[in-house]
This record gives sequence, C-alpha cells and structure tokens, in this order.
Amino acid sequence: MMLVFRRFLLYLGIIVLAGSISGLAALNGPDLKTTTSAPTTTSAASTTAAPTTTSTTAAPTTTSAASTTAAPTTTSAASTTAAPTTEATTAAPTTEATTAAPTTEATTAAPTTAATTAAPTTAAPTTSTAPPTPSPNESLNTYKVAEGNTSCLMMTMEAHLQYNNDQNQSAVINVTDSYSVDSAGSNCSYLIITSGANSLTFAFKQSADNKTYTLDQVAVTFDQVHAKKGGLDIGQVAVKASYVCNSGAKVDFDGGNVLVMRKIHFQAFTMDGDKYSTAFACTTDFNPIVPIIVGAVLAGIVVLVVIVYILGRRRTRTGYEEI
Repeated sequence: MMLVFRRFLLYLGIIVLAGSISGLAALNGPDLKTTTSAPTTTSAASTTAAPTTTSTTAAPTTTSAASTTAAPTTTSAASTTAAPTTEATTAAPTTEATTAAPTTEATTAAPTTAATTAAPTTAAPTTSTAPPTPSPNESLNTYKVAEGNTSCLMMTMEAHLQYNNDQNQSAVINVTDSYSVDSAGSNCSYLIITSGANSLTFAFKQSADNKTYTLDQVAVTFDQVHAKKGGLDIGQVAVKASYVCNSGAKVDFDGGNVLVMRKIHFQAFTMDGDKYSTAFACTTDFNPIVPIIVGAVLAGIVVLVVIVYILGRRRTRTGYEEI
C-alpha cells in the first residue's frame, strides 16, 4: 500500500514538474513551446497513462471512511428514541383507578353510623324508664374514673363480703351490677362504688419514686359492717401498667369479716384511653403444669438424641472391626 502511495506521489510530482516546465515555455516564447511540447506531450501522455492509477484513486477512495460515516449512522440511537417511547409510563399514570379509590364515598356510608347514635338513644330510654334490677348474685363489673374526657382509673372484679350478723351467724352480701362509681368522691387514685347505703372504697398508693403502685387500702360499708384495712400492697406493678389476678384476693377485716374478690384487673393514676395497658399477672395465677409438660418434652428429646448417638457409634465400630 505504501509502495503504491509513493508511486502516486512520484507521478504526481512528474506531472507538476511537467506542468511547470510547460508554463515556463509558454512565458519564454512560441519556439520553446513547440520544442518542449513535442517531447512533453508524449511524456505527458505517458505520464498520464502512468497516473491512470485509478487503482490508487480507488485506494484513497477510502469509502471505508464512508463506512465510518455509516458507523455514525447510529440509527440505533434512533432506536433509543424508541426507548423513551415509554408511552407505557403514560399508561401507568392511567392510575385513574385512584379516582376510583376516592370513590370510597363509602366513607360517607361510614358516617351513617348515626345508627350508633340511634343505639344509645334506645339505651337511654331503657335506663330512664326501667333501671336494672340488681342480681342476687355477685357479677363481674368494670368501674371507670375519668378526669375530663380521659380515663385515669379502671377496675374490674367480682366481689362479696362475708360477715357475722347480729345473731353471730355468717352471712354474705354480693357486689351486684347495681353498684356504680361515685364520681364526686372518686379520683385517679381513689375509687368509690355505691349501691344505696352500701359502698366499697379502694385506695391506690404510689411508691416513693413514683415508678410503681399498689392497691393499698380497702374500706367497706354494708348494713351493720363498717370496716377498713390498709397496708395491703396488692398487685405492685409499674405505673402505666395494669394488674390482673383471676384467682383473686381476700381482705380480712377485724371481727371475722372478709371481702373476697375474684377476677381482679385494675389500673390507676394513668391510662391509655379506655383500655388496660400491659398486664402483670399475680403469682397465684401461675400454673406449674405447663412448665412441667415443657420440661418433660425437652427431657424426652435429649434422651432420644443420646440414644441415636450411641447407636450410631456402635454401627461405626462394627464396621471397623469387619475391615
């Protein structure tokens, strides 16, 4: 390729030289022109025949360069324009289903819980016209004390009082569903429930560091019985927590009078809404059967693993002995 290029340059130089000589001849006179033209034309013809290196011209016809132009015909880039045809994105924002979502005008149907207002309206006349008749038996009731619109004390329990009457005979008075909270005398640490002349009072006390609290004092007023006892320390739990004891507790007063409470659940001083917070159970509710069963199952698993291990060791030893 280099050899062809060099020949091309040589022929080109000869042509240029011949042209310059012919030009000088034209300037010097017609005689010189005729003398020089005869040899030069033949030589020029020969030279022109020589540079008919159209092959060389074909060589610089680096149409391969044109092929390089074909390379920038990055019409594939135009295919990149096909990529931004993310017209599918326009199809994605056709989440006009969001408009269908706000068609949750069913929320308007939800405020049609005016039926709830209708429910208390039915309850209101029932309470006004027919007050609940007290049950002769003790019942499980929940009592709430609120400060403003927020509950701060709540207690659930079944209870009855065992006492000795005037004839020195044992009698029982049940705390029925006729008992309600005395809102005037109650607060976040003091609960009073009454039914007629009968009443029960529960006083809660916080620890010195205000981190825990207990049911510290109980007082009862039933017919001829007027009793009080403090320092009980029932259910010491953290503040903002509740205490639960299904087995219950007993408060022994003087004179052989006993207040028996079962299914106790209480929280005092502060609450999160109208629900009990995390509950701490009493030790008497602890059932030892469950841990015994769990321990027995774990022991059985350990024994089974040991047996399998011993059998595996024996098989490997017999295999070695045979070898």
